[in-house]
Amino acid sequence: MYLAPYTDQVDGAFDGGKILEKKPLGFPQEGGGIPYISSLFYWACAWSDEGGLIAEHPHQAFEILSFVLDGEIEHYDNKAAAWKKLKAGDVQIIRAGSGITHAERMHAGSRMFQIWFDPHLDRAVQQPPSYDDYRAESFPVTQEGDVAKTTLIGPGSPFEMQSPVQAFRNVYKPGSVELSLPPEEVAVLYCLEGTFAFSDVRKPDGSPVQLGPGDTFCWIPESEEQTRLLLDAAGDKPELFILQMPARTDYPLYTERFQYAQSAKTS
Repeated sequence: MYLAPYTDQVDGAFDGGKILEKKPLGFPQEGGGIPYISSLFYWACAWSDEGGLIAEHPHQAFEILSFVLDGEIEHYDNKAAAWKKLKAGDVQIIRAGSGITHAERMHAGSRMFQIWFDPHLDRAVQQPPSYDDYRAESFPVTQEGDVAKTTLIGPGSPFEMQSPVQAFRNVYKPGSVELSLPPEEVAVLYCLEGTFAFSDVRKPDGSPVQLGPGDTFCWIPESEEQTRLLLDAAGDKPELFILQMPARTDYPLYTERFQYAQSAKTS
């Protein structure tokens, strides 16, 4: 397991500090509290109290997802040549392909995730760039016992991407929670609201693992059997943002090549 407490995550800022960030997983030169696993490449939680602008900049190859958690943001890219609004609950994907430039404007009181995935860069870079906006109301919500589950990426969702990943927002009733993971799948949990105390997962010092808002937890299975995680949820509306991915991809990853190149430089 890997635990990235909110206070220990990588800091970032744009527009003279009008936009601030905490990163559970930064770029290779930044590090972070959770490792590079499967196609997950970068994860930042950004917010702005007064509003701010991330000026136009280029991207290539990666699949870049923006999840609007609160407020509104606006997106501009050189393909559409227009600003488009996204509100709380909306999700956007930029398939950067052979190259695209874009800018983002965060309104006052807004908060968002931006998460990058590696879709097999050698192939992606040969494809034309594209993007899609998915509105909050397009994502299926199911009631599974005491959890209201919104499927952002996965069965029933209109979301389309190449990287092998599923994403969910789960709102729980206070009390016992059980998470089941298929064999050979990795789970990353980000606490959005409330607290979650693990009943059967402990830190190296023996103390129980507990998640509060902004804390991030990564579980990598050690066997090929199904994993069950048991937690106790507390708070008004305890909520987890969950990513699930295969522990390994069937294609070469940029992070593996980067790490190999870095080790070759120092050897």
